[in-house]
Amino acid sequence: MTGLLTFHWADDYGALLQAYALKRRLEELAGQVEVIPYAPLRLKGRYHWFALRYKVVDAKPRFQMLRSALSWLRRPIPDPVFVRRRRAMARFRQRYLAADCSLRKARDIPLERYSSVFVGSDQIWNPEITIGLDDAYIGAVPGPGRCRLTAYAASLGGRELPEAYRERFSACVGRGFADLSLREQEAVPFVEQALHRKAAAVLDPTLLLTRQEWEEIAVSPEEEGYVLVYQTEYSEPLLECARRIAQKRGRPVVSVSYYRRDRTPAWAERRADIGPAEFVGYVRRAACVVTNSFHGAVFSILYEKPFLAFPHSTTSARVENLLNKLGLQDRLVTERSPAWEEAVWEPSHWLEVSRRLEEEREGSLAFLRQTLKGGDGGGGADFGHRAGV
Repeated sequence: MTGLLTFHWADDYGALLQAYALKRRLEELAGQVEVIPYAPLRLKGRYHWFALRYKVVDAKPRFQMLRSALSWLRRPIPDPVFVRRRRAMARFRQRYLAADCSLRKARDIPLERYSSVFVGSDQIWNPEITIGLDDAYIGAVPGPGRCRLTAYAASLGGRELPEAYRERFSACVGRGFADLSLREQEAVPFVEQALHRKAAAVLDPTLLLTRQEWEEIAVSPEEEGYVLVYQTEYSEPLLECARRIAQKRGRPVVSVSYYRRDRTPAWAERRADIGPAEFVGYVRRAACVVTNSFHGAVFSILYEKPFLAFPHSTTSARVENLLNKLGLQDRLVTERSPAWEEAVWEPSHWLEVSRRLEEEREGSLAFLRQTLKGGDGGGGADFGHRAGV
């Protein structure tokens, strides 16, 4: 049986959709796939209403009790929208991924169950996200038996890791993973130099599925023809652009963004209490999309929607990389951008985009097929004999 170790615990559209996509594709290629129910409290706890706060001290996570308590005291009663959104996330997780999130420690992962384990996608090697490097995601897991470990579309969150993490990363990942692939091309040189091995650049799992395949799970709203706003980082310029687009075309604005303190403007309709399947449905029925989210751009591309991708303080590189790869650079908003309320409607060459996407998709699927066949990929390793265990 094949295992999948990813961020399925996150109450986040992109995290759950990428997990679903990789699981589905692996099932077609390898048969039975099980999402490993690993959900460390320091990571999963950030999505609680009483959010658990951690920081890194000497490259290790430390619980911030005072900061966590203050976050609860400021808002002791959960927002109804938060509750409905969390339930929608849980329904999707239980239906398509794993009902169980009970494993809290990497050493409790039952490796003997799996012939191979795919780790990723998402920012599994970003110490800012995982509060220091996480044992499970870097392969520092003890246990019996031999299990082929593959990193699929892993992300560092940038081009390279901070110096404090490099030695442990090289020791654990270098000896633990049989096959390496990254989501961002710009991180490949750092990983290859650090590990003295080849690494591939592959697509985010959400792009491995076609629009027709996403249609199978999409839950669409009754309304259509709106300007859809999805931001993972609050942006006044983004909102103002969406307002101007809607005003000029006489269309409503629908926002599926969620913040604990609601910042949805009065002229927009808030639809933040939805899950991943509904998110796909909202993109499907939108007239256009204005976003600073990577997965907001991904699903706009899959559904061939007019869209604008605004910059994000930490994730702009991966959006820019994807748009360049598919020939959609004109969808990226820059300081020298034209009047976007009109430019958003300019036609894109979707036949060419589709051709490029299919080429990239086939390359990523070839990587999966090779590692499932036990291709060379840099050499296998026994989980029970990895550095750092």
